[in-house]
Amino acid sequence: MGARVTNCRFFDCEGAGIGQWSSLKAVISNCQFERMGLEMITCDRPSSDWINISNCIGDTLCIRAGVGGIGIDGGEGWIISNCIVRNTQTGSMSGLPVAGITTECSIGDTANGLIVGCVITGCADGAMRFRTTSFATADLPGGTSVNITVSGCTMYSNFGKSIVADTGTTGSLLNNNYGGIDPSVPATWEGSHIAFHVFQDADQLNVTGDATYFVIPYSAEQFDHGSCVSAGVFTAPRAGIYSFEAGCQVQGTTATHTYLDFRITSSSGRVFIGHESVDGTAGRRGARVTALISLTAGQTVQASVRVGGGASGSVCDILGADSQYNYFTGHIVRKH
Repeated sequence: MGARVTNCRFFDCEGAGIGQWSSLKAVISNCQFERMGLEMITCDRPSSDWINISNCIGDTLCIRAGVGGIGIDGGEGWIISNCIVRNTQTGSMSGLPVAGITTECSIGDTANGLIVGCVITGCADGAMRFRTTSFATADLPGGTSVNITVSGCTMYSNFGKSIVADTGTTGSLLNNNYGGIDPSVPATWEGSHIAFHVFQDADQLNVTGDATYFVIPYSAEQFDHGSCVSAGVFTAPRAGIYSFEAGCQVQGTTATHTYLDFRITSSSGRVFIGHESVDGTAGRRGARVTALISLTAGQTVQASVRVGGGASGSVCDILGADSQYNYFTGHIVRKH
């Protein structure tokens, strides 16, 4: 308990520089690591809680294998601060690329960690990797990375990746420089970008005209940061205030139709409608709607259209050729 390693230098090691195993409140500081066969620092077991790693520098790491330049497997309340991690490798023995900092989670949840003020560059599997790992034995129960905060870190030139996190992990991203590469994390991470733009590029025939609302499926995607849209329905991954805009154009209105209603609706009961009167001539009609909606996690938003007032039945179409008019876009404005 309370082990301390400070002001040490490690060079040309076949294994790891420092291996931390089941020790509470360990402190590792002001150490230098170069040309490590495995990790510069590895910390294992659920009882390795409250570890403090600070002001360390590592270069050319995980030459043979490893999970990360710094690897955490189980434990909570740990801090990695003001460290520099450079040039983790693709292992010559494992054949696997290695990230700069990794939470592996083979031996239980890796929880309530803080990574702050670190610089990570040249790492073969990205700057940081947060895992969910499934095992079913007493010694290896598996676990996930939960409530991890990454703040004030700089990442660049990490082989096309910055931060990558598995589904099920949670955390916060605050004031980081990702070197132009967006993090690839679930939308459950606070600070992750939630934004989408989808559009209808396939024909939907005979969908309205009898005053029946048709939910537009928006069959094509320009982008969906957070993976929040399916078949035209947005599902909020976390509570917040969201901004939406949707557009629609309908073909085949007849001389007997009198109106077009286009609306954005939420499962929380909010309704925003754009209304256009049909002037008794056949052709096409359209509308656009914007909305600002407060949502809780799991609530949904969709866009739908109806044409009515005539006796022609469901004769109106939404055409793929009009995809520039038929779109649904949105983003989070503020979290709750």
